[in-house]
Amino acid sequence: MRMPGWKSWAPGRRSRDVLYCWAAPGDFRTVAPPLRRNIMNPQVTIIATLYAKAGQEDALAARMQEMTSETRKEAGCILYELQRSNDDPREFIMVEYWRDAEAVALHDASAHMAALVADLPALVDRPVAVRKYTPAG
Repeated sequence: MRMPGWKSWAPGRRSRDVLYCWAAPGDFRTVAPPLRRNIMNPQVTIIATLYAKAGQEDALAARMQEMTSETRKEAGCILYELQRSNDDPREFIMVEYWRDAEAVALHDASAHMAALVADLPALVDRPVAVRKYTPAG
């Protein structure tokens, strides 16, 4: 039995179809389709934490948005999104989902990544903390 106002994946739908979840009566929000698992070459998730120099918050945000628009064009990029802390306006994270490690390597070797690495010392207060993850199960 479905709950009123609930629309979800149904048998026979392709996994690439958009899924919806119920948020409030009449309010549907899209949910990303499930990602296909490749055990031999798993998806990579990266969380990069950047801490802006005092007074450079907007400049860092603008530079990272430029990086975002370039990176989203890459074939192996699933998600590349800048987030700003609600508690500290100088703290940002970049949330990245990549098809596989090869896609990450291509991204790391890209011209726009090299340009960002050259620009960051003027914008950040601390070394960028990069953590990589793969599916746990």
